[in-house]
Amino acid sequence: MKIIQRVTYDFNGKLLKSITLEDYEQHWTNTVPETVGEELFRKACELE
Repeated sequence: MKIIQRVTYDFNGKLLKSITLEDYEQHWTNTVPETVGEELFRKACELE
């Protein structure tokens, strides 16, 4: 996965902050098993 944006919400789901990272701040990360990241990865792969 590549992190390109950070978003923060309050407990009611209201957007508090959204930051789009610059190219030099973006980085690839490994997908950790049994996490939300893995579930997103699996769903994205189903779209192909």
